[in-house]
Amino acid sequence: MDGFHLDFGISTPSPEEAHLNQIMIEISKEVIVLAGSSKFERSGFAFIAPINKINTVVTDKGITQEQKTKLEDMGVRVLIA
Repeated sequence: MDGFHLDFGISTPSPEEAHLNQIMIEISKEVIVLAGSSKFERSGFAFIAPINKINTVVTDKGITQEQKTKLEDMGVRVLIA
């Protein structure tokens, strides 16, 4: 995953990778995304999934409070490592 946009979801430059990730998300009981804060507010070429498909995001302390709050308001658990 190279892009994590609160409005447009998660994305990558590779359509093949996006397709594989879509399949993994659909068959998973829980979706945990590891995303450095530098990935936020970026979009890649190939769409993977909307934010509402994600259960937990693990990120670093560079995430803004606004981003964290929006994710939590969307029902996503945010862990800062």
